[in-house]
Amino acid sequence: MTAALKPQEGVKPETGEVVALPAVFDARLYLASISGASALEVQQQLSAAYDAACRALIGPNDVQKEGKREFKKKSAWRKLARHFGISVRCSLDDVRIERRETGFTAFAIATAGAPWGQAWADVGACGSDEATGRRVITEADAIATAMTRAANRAVSNLIAMGEVSAEEVGDRKPVDTEEGPPLESAPDPEPTSDTPWPGPGITHGKKLADWTQAQLLWLCEPGRKGPHIEIWQGLAKDVLKNRGRTTG
Repeated sequence: MTAALKPQEGVKPETGEVVALPAVFDARLYLASISGASALEVQQQLSAAYDAACRALIGPNDVQKEGKREFKKKSAWRKLARHFGISVRCSLDDVRIERRETGFTAFAIATAGAPWGQAWADVGACGSDEATGRRVITEADAIATAMTRAANRAVSNLIAMGEVSAEEVGDRKPVDTEEGPPLESAPDPEPTSDTPWPGPGITHGKKLADWTQAQLLWLCEPGRKGPHIEIWQGLAKDVLKNRGRTTG
């Protein structure tokens, strides 16, 4: 793709110094570089190399199973990044903590660069409201998780088309399905913002306004079933939006 850029030179009139001018983008050369069988074959080979690396390098301890799906853990993304020569930058200078009365959220930015010249920057976040059960999330935990999520996202967007990592889905389990009846057999009132949740588990009897962010995100996930589930999901999204305005 560098053929599409034409570096030019100019002269500073005050000193006579020869300096490089900004490169000029040539659309015709760019289109020529990505057209044709050879250009597409390179991309096919890169995709095949990714699939082969996953089969050869990633083991059972590098993935997390959720139902019928598998999500790559941090170790898997590190192996793939090393194999493809991808460098990642994410330091404490790229981290900030947003504190509020009910807790805090850590944000991190990671930038990844590939040998073929492409770069990607992405954001990861982790909040104290992701704690479930007896688990307590400290600021150090949140920072580490946010940095991991940011780095995984940056690498994934370069070689895996943005595939979600295990660290993104591991904490969304707010409902203990071993307690009480399933939602499908729960009472069937049409819910409002003041209606207690009729489902089982630790959220039973709680209004959505009292749920953690992780619990609300769990409810909003596609595929949830139950009476008036679309209404419940709409109410949950409203709560998330209102919290975003408050913290923003």
